Amino acid sequence: MVILARNYHDRFGEIDIIAMDDSDVVFVEVKYRGSINEGNPLEAVDTRKQDKIRNAALTYLVSSGYNPEVTNIRFDVIGILDTDIIYIRDAF
Repeated sequence: MVILARNYHDRFGEIDIIAMDDSDVVFVEVKYRGSINEGNPLEAVDTRKQDKIRNAALTYLVSSGYNPEVTNIRFDVIGILDTDIIYIRDAF
């Protein structure tokens, strides 16, 4: 993957990483928790957060000259629990 942007934000929300993976524009949400007592980092990407990411992604696509109707997009999530890393491709 080639990183296009980090910590992109607009009025809809923030996207941690935006990257190109072949012909896909990938929007990556990264969640970290130091311990399970703080909750599962993957569970923090709930439907409300997903909606914010989708809306911010649409704004990014349009403002960057991509046609959202024909651009291949993907939403991935990285969950980090202490030192364990889980990468979920096509998370939502």
